[in-house]
Amino acid sequence: MTAREFRKAAAARLRAAGVPDPAREADGLLAKALGVPRAAALGETGALPPGVVTRGEAFVARRCDGWSFAHVVGEREFYGLALEVTEDVLAPRPETEILVGRALALLKLDAARGEMGSDPITVADVGTGSGAIACAVAANAPGVRVLATDVSPAAVEVARRNAARCGVADRVEVLVGDLGGPLRRAGAAGRVALLCANLPYVARRDAASLPPEVRREPEVAVFGTEEDGLGFVRNLLRDLPVLLASGGAALLEIGAGQESAARAAIEAAGLGFVAVHPDLAGIPRVVEVRR
Repeated sequence: MTAREFRKAAAARLRAAGVPDPAREADGLLAKALGVPRAAALGETGALPPGVVTRGEAFVARRCDGWSFAHVVGEREFYGLALEVTEDVLAPRPETEILVGRALALLKLDAARGEMGSDPITVADVGTGSGAIACAVAANAPGVRVLATDVSPAAVEVARRNAARCGVADRVEVLVGDLGGPLRRAGAAGRVALLCANLPYVARRDAASLPPEVRREPEVAVFGTEEDGLGFVRNLLRDLPVLLASGGAALLEIGAGQESAARAAIEAAGLGFVAVHPDLAGIPRVVEVRR
């Protein structure tokens, strides 16, 4: 089979399975099967080695079966980092880069004001999953120490591997446990200058409307508790007055239509609402609060 024949056949299978942009996906899957960048794969037109065809067809089959591209190839780029993705973690989403960008802006502002001091500033990433937020913040803010937590031991192992992969394992410590519990046990209560969290927030009632690749994600990483899905967010908000340092900030990702409920929960927790930051589609995506 030639590369051209593979791309044509793969695109047809992906199109029949309802995968968006099947031609581009076929190119990407072929590139991963070849172990080369996408641009290099586009230049391939000749016969493919049998092993490449076998790998490529296995990739296409999994993609057609509803797995995300990232889960199929085991990797996703996030904020310029190539992160490992397994079936135990949520594939990092582009909208979460909004949260990272705002986190880095706050850290830069604090540094300009001289509020960071000479010691590493403590940043927390609660519900770290693959470690995407923790690794991106540490990689772009050398003066911080990140404490990342996740309730899933399997996710914690992925996050630790990603920290090593990104060269930030010396400044990212990943702890097992629920919400802010590991931070308290680590003695970080009252010392967290900035807390980031992309907790599960999809309501169970919305499960049927989710795309197939989201339904393939670990349930523990997708679905929130309570009727509107914001149960985990509310629990963390109630804990923030204990976790955050005086004047500390938190950035929490939310879903479409959840802004009003999130603001009410912020007020109920005795915290100060600062702003809501939209994603590229204009959807309110990240709420910013201060202690």
